[in-house]
Amino acid sequence: GDEVSINDYVDDSTYRMYAIYDMNGDTIPELLIKTARNFTIFWTKNNELCVWYEGTNYCSPLNNMAVLSERSGDAPKHINYRYEVLGYNGETLIYVEFAEYSSFEYEGEQHPELYEINGVEVSKDVYTSLTAPLLNIKDDEIKWEPIPTV
Repeated sequence: GDEVSINDYVDDSTYRMYAIYDMNGDTIPELLIKTARNFTIFWTKNNELCVWYEGTNYCSPLNNMAVLSERSGDAPKHINYRYEVLGYNGETLIYVEFAEYSSFEYEGEQHPELYEINGVEVSKDVYTSLTAPLLNIKDDEIKWEPIPTV
């Protein structure tokens, strides 16, 4: 395969972190790197360093080996989430996207808060009952350390 260099994934931003954590359940930990722009997971396959998963800096790994992306936005104020369950090789097996929009006023008209799951509008109760269990999954087992600048 193509040779991978970790340096290609570590930019020169001041925010550069790494962690060692088993993301696929094979008891061999993967190398997780997070910078101001990217989130990348590496593993060794056939004695070669390979990219196992690639995402944006909005992505965070969770204790249960899933990845949660959380991104805030404006106009109107909202938060977009994506919860991904990954397979042994880092592929996305299933995912769910959900979003919550704050109430806002536009041209004198008040718009209520809005909740969506996979693009479908749902009530706040349905939204909370389905998303709270995902948002409550912890990431405290993954210990991040700074990557020293050379």
